[in-house]
Amino acid sequence: MDTTPLYPVFSLTLSGETLTGNLARATERNPLTLEKLNHEVAVHKLEDVCLNGKAVSALLDHSRINQDFSIEIAKLIDAELTITISDNKMIVTAEVTPAKGGKPITRADILAALHTEGISSDLVNIPAIDKLLKTASPTIIAQGREVEHGSDTRFIEKFFLDKNTTPTINEKNYAEFFETKAYIHVEAGAELVRRILPTEGTDGITVLGKILPAKKGKLLQFKKYPGTKISEKDADQLCATISGHPVLEIQGARVDPTLALKQANLETGNINFEGSVLINGDVLPQVKIFATGDIFVKGTVENANLEAGNSIIIGGGVISESTPTLNEPPKITTQLRAGCDIQAKFLSLTRANAGQNIVIQSYAMNCELNAGHALLLGENGGKGTLIGGHSIAGASVSVQTLGSPAYIVTEVECGMLHLFAPKLRACEALIRKRTSECQQLNKILETIDANSTTEALGEITLNRKKKIQLTIDAIKQQLKDLKEDQSVLQAEVSKGEKATVQASRKLFPQSLIRLNGDVYKEQKERAKTQLSYQAQKIHIE
Repeated sequence: MDTTPLYPVFSLTLSGETLTGNLARATERNPLTLEKLNHEVAVHKLEDVCLNGKAVSALLDHSRINQDFSIEIAKLIDAELTITISDNKMIVTAEVTPAKGGKPITRADILAALHTEGISSDLVNIPAIDKLLKTASPTIIAQGREVEHGSDTRFIEKFFLDKNTTPTINEKNYAEFFETKAYIHVEAGAELVRRILPTEGTDGITVLGKILPAKKGKLLQFKKYPGTKISEKDADQLCATISGHPVLEIQGARVDPTLALKQANLETGNINFEGSVLINGDVLPQVKIFATGDIFVKGTVENANLEAGNSIIIGGGVISESTPTLNEPPKITTQLRAGCDIQAKFLSLTRANAGQNIVIQSYAMNCELNAGHALLLGENGGKGTLIGGHSIAGASVSVQTLGSPAYIVTEVECGMLHLFAPKLRACEALIRKRTSECQQLNKILETIDANSTTEALGEITLNRKKKIQLTIDAIKQQLKDLKEDQSVLQAEVSKGEKATVQASRKLFPQSLIRLNGDVYKEQKERAKTQLSYQAQKIHIE
C-alpha cells in the first residue's frame, strides 16, 4: 500500500488590495514549495509585492497535510506621489514611492496632481516627469522664471585704455611703461565714452502663475568733466574737446592736457602743471615735479621730489644719495607721493606714499613705503625683494622675499584695524545719539503744530519753532557727514580684517611684522609664508 502523503492544490486569490494563498484537498502528490509559490506570484504579475514571511511559512507548513487552508500573504500597495513647492514658489519637486503590487503612478496622475496644486501648466517639464517615472528619485518637474531686472545705463570707454601696466623690458634693461598703453593720448574730437541705454527687464513668474514684475534700469546722464562734451550728433557719445591724456571717470571721462619733456633737469627747472607730465628721459637731482594728473618717467629718478594727483609710473629705478659719508648712513632724499599708484622697477633709499598701491618689479631697499591698499613686489616675474626700511600697507603686502641673508632688520606693517575699529564704534554711537535727538525735536515740533495754527502761534513760540527747525537741519547735516565718515571707516575696518603679509619664496630672521597692531618677529628662515589676522591674532601658514 502506498503511504506517500497527499498534498493539497495551491492557488492565489486577489481581492481588492489583498493577496490570499489557498490550499484545497487533492489526490495528486504535488507538494508546495517556495519556488512554486514565487512562480505563481510571477504568473499574476505581482513580482513587486511584499510577501508576509510568517504567512508564507504557515502556508508551506499546512501544505504538508491534505487540508483546506487559506491565509492572507500580502497587501497590494499603490505607488505614492509627493509634491513639494519651495517657499519662494519657484520650484516644484516630486518624488515617487514605487508600487508594491498596486497601481503605479502615471504621467497623467502627476499632471492631475500638479493641476490640483495650482501649478501653471506652461512651467511643467514633461521630460523631467518621464525621468521621475523611471528613476523614482526626487526630481524638479516644474520651475518658475526668475525676474530679470533691467540693467542700468552703462558707460563704455572707447579710448582702449590698457589696464595692464606691467612693463616690458627693453634692450637697455628699462621698463617700457609707455608701450603698455598706461599712457594714452587722444586728439580733440575723439570718442571717449559710449553710453549704453538701460534695458526694460523681463518679468518673472512663480510656479503658481504669479507675475513678478521687472524693474526698468536707471537712465543716467553723462557727468561734465574738463576737456569733454556730448556729441551734437549723438547724445550717447562723449567726445574730447582738447588733445591730451584721457582718464576714465564715473559716468564719463576727462582729458588732461599733457606736458612732455625730454628730461627734467636744471634747464627745465621745477615743474608745476595742471594735467599729466611725461618725462621721456631721466629726472635728475634736485628737481621737483607736481602734476594734478599722472607723472610718467621713462628713465630713472634720482634725489628728486615727485607728487601726482593720480599715479606715478617710472620705467627705471629710483634712488637717493648714493655716496654716504663714513660717519652717517645714506640719506633719503628722493620722495614720491601719488593719489593712486606708484610703479617702478626698483626703489632704493626712497620715501614713497601712494593712495592705492605701490608696485615694484625687482627690489625695494632701505625705503619708507606707505601704500593705502597694497604693497606688491615681484609681480609678473620680478625678483620682488624687500630689504630693510619700514613699509606700511592698508590691506596687503605681497613680496617674493622678505628680509635678507644678512638678517637686516626689515619692518612691515599691514592693516589698521586697531586704529579704525574704535573710531567706527564711536562714529556709530554718535549717529545713534544724533538720530535720537532729531527724533525728539521732531516730536516737539509736531506737538507745537498740533496745539495751534500758524496764525495763532505767539512770537515766542514761533521763534522757538524756528530755532528747533534750524537745530534739526544742523543735526541732519551732521548725520550726513557722520554717515560718510562711517562708510570710510567701514572700508578701512574691512581692509584690516582681511590684512595679509605674504613672502612667496623666503622669509628671513629680523623681519618685524605688525598686523593690525599685533607684532610678530621672525627668528628663523622660512620658505613660503603667509601671515593673516584671524580671531584677533596673527595666524601663520
